Amino acid sequence: MSPTASERAVSPVIATILMVAIVVVLAAVIGSFVFGVSTPSESPPRTSITIEEKRIGNGVPKDDALVFEHQAGETFTRGNIAITVGGDEVFNNSVVGDVGSGGTVVVELQGLVVEVDSGPFNDLNKPGDGPPGEDDGDSSNVVNQWGDGIDHGDKLVIQERNNTKSYDVINEGDRVKVLWTDPSGEQFLLKATTVGE
Repeated sequence: MSPTASERAVSPVIATILMVAIVVVLAAVIGSFVFGVSTPSESPPRTSITIEEKRIGNGVPKDDALVFEHQAGETFTRGNIAITVGGDEVFNNSVVGDVGSGGTVVVELQGLVVEVDSGPFNDLNKPGDGPPGEDDGDSSNVVNQWGDGIDHGDKLVIQERNNTKSYDVINEGDRVKVLWTDPSGEQFLLKATTVGE
């Protein structure tokens, strides 16, 4: 018995539907692979950073300092780094000109956020135009700050301004974080500690 005309037409229709379905599925898989795979993000630098506390808990308010030092490992750029103390950002990729009384820029603050609480008075000591202070945070005329290429031995001093009008930035129990941000905006923790522990 031979198939009728209506029975013979079913096979090519089913074959065509299956072929279209296979093409659509393959296109979806290839498209999701090609467009869904992003370039891998830049990995954080392999580096060792120390955080040394100065004058924490000495009974003098707004006199504390933290000294960050690149001990070993890869060089990294200031623009990728942010430092927070108790949730307040004290160092980032900003560059701010500190305007003196004459209206001219006295010093360029690269990354150091001297006004932490957005009040009218600086909360952290800023680098001055005079001679450098001691690099361990024991001098009020500290000019140590990280520049563009941070390498072995480079120090950054975050030091509170000892004034009644300034905000108390560093307190015992505050979490200190050194964060590195890759070009896509993803953040990685390079170092963390708790003040006073």
